[in-house]
Amino acid sequence: MDGILCETCTENNPAIRKCVQCRQVLCQNCSDIHQKMRISSNHNLESLSQQDVRFQTANKVQFCQKHPKESLLFLCRQCNLPLCLHCKLSTHEGHLTEGLKDAADPIREHLSKLIQKCKSYLPYLTKRIAIITAADKENEVQEQQVVQRIRDQIEAIKQELDRVFDNLKVQLTQEQGKKDREREMLRTSIAQFASDVFSIENWLDQSFHWDLIKDGNSIRTQVQTMLDNSPISVFMTKSVDFQVGLVNRDLLSKMVGSLNVAETGMHEISVTRLLTLNVGPDMLVRCLCVTKEKKIMLSKLWQKGVFIYDQESNLQDEVLRHSQDIDSVAMDDEGNAFISIRHEKKVIKIDGSKQVSVLALGFYPRGLAILIDGSLAICAVQTATFRTYQRNHCNMVIICNKDGTRKGDILSINNMPLAYPHRIALNGLNDNIVIGDRLLASFFILGRYGNYISTTKLSSYPKLTYSVITDIACDKFGHIFVADGNVHDIHMFDSKGVFLYTVVGRDILCDQVCSIASDGKTLWVGSVGMVHRYRYLKCFEN
Repeated sequence: MDGILCETCTENNPAIRKCVQCRQVLCQNCSDIHQKMRISSNHNLESLSQQDVRFQTANKVQFCQKHPKESLLFLCRQCNLPLCLHCKLSTHEGHLTEGLKDAADPIREHLSKLIQKCKSYLPYLTKRIAIITAADKENEVQEQQVVQRIRDQIEAIKQELDRVFDNLKVQLTQEQGKKDREREMLRTSIAQFASDVFSIENWLDQSFHWDLIKDGNSIRTQVQTMLDNSPISVFMTKSVDFQVGLVNRDLLSKMVGSLNVAETGMHEISVTRLLTLNVGPDMLVRCLCVTKEKKIMLSKLWQKGVFIYDQESNLQDEVLRHSQDIDSVAMDDEGNAFISIRHEKKVIKIDGSKQVSVLALGFYPRGLAILIDGSLAICAVQTATFRTYQRNHCNMVIICNKDGTRKGDILSINNMPLAYPHRIALNGLNDNIVIGDRLLASFFILGRYGNYISTTKLSSYPKLTYSVITDIACDKFGHIFVADGNVHDIHMFDSKGVFLYTVVGRDILCDQVCSIASDGKTLWVGSVGMVHRYRYLKCFEN
């Protein structure tokens, strides 16, 4: 309670109690007087706890520099300055003002949510440290095996290969050093992340209203930067192997072999099918999304309509029965369902009471996504399929407010026009927007305010040269998943669009990939007559 002073007297006495009704902190003397006064004799006084100290810190009175005896009560929106009552009625008369606390509360609330979001990742990061530590031991065994294989090969070709052995040993040591540095950097990054989270949280608890208004934007930017650069995506380790060569004096380097250094996420990735929902034989699950209750809302290609299934394959609800082509579905936090009816060029909204409203577009609606502010993002194109696309077409992503009014359009990304945007998703880590373009075989990452971040062209990765984007989903850890309609694989990328791993392949799925969705931690895959749920991160195995 050090530093918390009585708000009633001018003696600078330490506060020891708080009046519940007046919400003022009082010293011992003022507490006695407060209870003896007729107007406050029935008030309740409570001892200050740590929670009270936090409350008082957040609501401590600051005084005007021009009028030291006047407390700061208002914010001048025109001048962006805190005001006392005297300033408000004199030099700032006629200016738009609001209560200082009213202006600070939204900033405090938003920063608190960001801090809580950061803190929610700490258990996950702690588990990742344990996984990485276990992987270190496996790597030590593997490295010993590699060294032994090198020794055996060297012995087979006698003294002439001593120099080659030394070179390979140096390479191995270098790779081990790189891995050690990378792992140490990750540990340091995680520790720094945790330290920054608690440091900012501590600042938030102790900040004044004006501090929040003055520094809130920079702190918000700092927290957002922490999330963007956080060590939350899968850490790719390097696997070192030894490839045996033929014994040939003329080709010593080939005879000894070479080190294979390949990035792998298998220390942290383990794909397990958790369940399979049967939703009807021979029916392609065209699109799906996961509700807050972990139920699946989906549409099937040959059965026109939108249905909700529980995790026991029971049909729970028929949201919509429609004769036309349903291309995408989405559901917001309020339980409103959004359905794109492609050939009718409209999006239907159905609320919890089954009231229907229609948003007519004039475009063919494809993919849908609910953004962080609750607005609806719609992939809007001029042709029903990409095959009839023409270069003069103006395809875009339309952003609509909750009431259906048009908020804005995304026509181009990084000065390059969109060709055929047909799928869109919200990244659960940093609220970035991910747009998949069917014709360009690329996806684009935009910030929550539409600023360009990066482009990932699938063909830039040899393994993905012929990949086709069928659907896109994101989890809460920043990973981006692309359903590959060509080979029916699901590829995993980090939050910046760098390829990590093929988490679900045709060999695992044993069927074609039609649609994908994420509930934050697991991946849901729609195929022919079934929806499969997969866990892919080891830290959630137990």
